Amino acid sequence: MRLIFFIWGVMMLAILPARGNFHMPENPAYQEIPFYSLPEDSLKAIIPVDYAQAVLLKPEAYLGIEAKYVYQIELVFTRYPVDFSAWRTDYDWLLEQRLRSLFELDSGLFYNEKIEWKYILQTDPQNEASCMDFFHGFVISWSPYLAPDTPSDSLKRMIEENDDGKFLTDIIYGYSGKLQDSSVYKVFERHPEWKNMLVVMDWTSSMYHNGASVMRWHREHLALQAIRHLAIFNDGNGKPHLAKHIGRTGGIYFCQPNAIDDVIHTMVKAKEATLGGDAPENDLEALIKASHRLQDYDEIILIPDRNSSIRDIELIRYLNKPVHIILFNGPKVRLTGLGGSGEWIIDEWVHPHYLTLASWTGGSIHTATRDLTQLSEIKAGETVKFGMHEYGKRENGTFFRMP
Repeated sequence: MRLIFFIWGVMMLAILPARGNFHMPENPAYQEIPFYSLPEDSLKAIIPVDYAQAVLLKPEAYLGIEAKYVYQIELVFTRYPVDFSAWRTDYDWLLEQRLRSLFELDSGLFYNEKIEWKYILQTDPQNEASCMDFFHGFVISWSPYLAPDTPSDSLKRMIEENDDGKFLTDIIYGYSGKLQDSSVYKVFERHPEWKNMLVVMDWTSSMYHNGASVMRWHREHLALQAIRHLAIFNDGNGKPHLAKHIGRTGGIYFCQPNAIDDVIHTMVKAKEATLGGDAPENDLEALIKASHRLQDYDEIILIPDRNSSIRDIELIRYLNKPVHIILFNGPKVRLTGLGGSGEWIIDEWVHPHYLTLASWTGGSIHTATRDLTQLSEIKAGETVKFGMHEYGKRENGTFFRMP
């Protein structure tokens, strides 16, 4: 009953009529925890208030921040007494006064629809005196890298004359609507523990849409700062096959992923520099050069063409960091013939080189629906099934597709 009473109170506050220009946050989230531990993060502005008071004690913590860079505001206080009807201070009044104090600091916070509001109540206090030892106030989370709502003027000029740039911009900025393949969204959702990622992407013709969807995810989640570095490779900038020497094929481009429009310009440049048509790719050269050149990352993510072989697989011995491989969906095939149902399913065929890469480095393979994380533990002579296909492991640690 007490929880129902509180939620009812929050709902009533959310629909109170505006007084002047002030209005209460709409649909705030509600959370009860025993104790709120203050975060140690330079991108969080911590503004305390005294117990049962509404005056902001350190408003200067918000100095230099603008509402457009804020993505979450937590209002933290204590739930004492547990029964709101027993409060000496009127709960509704106190909550509104604290919010009005924040409104006076920056009214723009109340008009930014992208901000997530949370009301957090600490339940550990046993008496009024103990409440004084708990934090009360606002914790404002912000990021200087929040994604722009629209492309820059320079990008707008470029896409007026460049179909490739328009194609990529439409996907990354969400103008093209629903993605054809949302595999990367599903994988990242399953693995929030991946932080400070170095992402290395195949940037040959079959991967343009998929690579753009990775950047769309990053743009929509810029506040997380999950992707720290980005490298894309096009297998040699159009070199003829005979000129592609192992380790020196080239066509590798580095991007600052937070600069969304610059990434699109680089993607167009890399696309225009290649002629395509050569099936094997220089994944290992790209992985090794990116991992050695770039610093301050925790995870390596490879996004390859699942059907292409790795031209320079012999370089695998020079890579000693785990590689997590994200595979986009393969083509659909129809189950026909003896025992076939006639239904269409996604063919999960993947080139054995990627199983070898994940196994050798102690990494993993991920699809929209599956995580394959123990390939390094498979012994020679054993097999693993991936979709409709079965793969065996040789004595030298490489994988092959079973006949």
